[in-house]
Amino acid sequence: MVNKSQTDEERPYRIQLRSLGLPTNKEVVGVGFMRKVRGLDHQNYDPPYYSLSFIISGEGTYRMGDEEYSLREGSVFQRFPGHLHDTEVLSEVWEECFLDFGPSLRSSLEMMGLCSIEHPCGQISVDPHRQLRFKDLFDLFEKTTIDESTRLVPPALALAETCLREMKQNGRKIISPMVQEAKSLMEVDVSRRIPLEKVCLERGWNYESFRKSFKAQTGFSPHQYAIRQRMDEARMRLMSQPSLSVTNLAMDLGYNNIYEFSRHFKQVVGVSPKIFRG
Repeated sequence: MVNKSQTDEERPYRIQLRSLGLPTNKEVVGVGFMRKVRGLDHQNYDPPYYSLSFIISGEGTYRMGDEEYSLREGSVFQRFPGHLHDTEVLSEVWEECFLDFGPSLRSSLEMMGLCSIEHPCGQISVDPHRQLRFKDLFDLFEKTTIDESTRLVPPALALAETCLREMKQNGRKIISPMVQEAKSLMEVDVSRRIPLEKVCLERGWNYESFRKSFKAQTGFSPHQYAIRQRMDEARMRLMSQPSLSVTNLAMDLGYNNIYEFSRHFKQVVGVSPKIFRG
């Protein structure tokens, strides 16, 4: 069993990795969480195991050969042994959870038609319950003895299958310049309430067409997307500023009262700001 834990202000992570046989056969199953900062994450990286990562928050890029993919909240990307790739974090906050598998478990996913080097990245829905499933699996790893490691395989494969199947169904979605511009406006200052109807009018966009395109391409309505951007900022500040009160944080993010802020935070993160801070 490999059970690593590191506390690092810039790149903390929690990983559970179990060997399922002799060290020479690289047969493993693992799960983990990672928080990263802006910058080049991996360059010409050849991973030791097949990995599937789900982005909880943040933005970045994934490059393999001549292909480049944009990554954001809800993106899934895969790392394949023997295939060099780069990943770069473009946002101040990046959180991901991931699964690691050895060669035979990867083959199981390939036989189901879910794991393919031709389609390393995709998008799935952002569901708080998905993150909880990763956490529950992590907790199961901690409770399971070395001799019982094989019982971790079915729930880990089931979680990977769920993510990959949805990614395959969604396919690769292209963000139009109109939607990208609107996203950028909302991301510049998350405390501002952008009057999108006015923005559309000024740019000659039909608001209803814009709203439908935004939802189709991002998975969220403009209103939901703006809330999630504010909650990303809230999570970062709760982690980096322990003395900041939740009330002051809510005001900084443009909320008139703490109740609406707390309701939005729980909707997006799954727990209250107080519980998140611990």
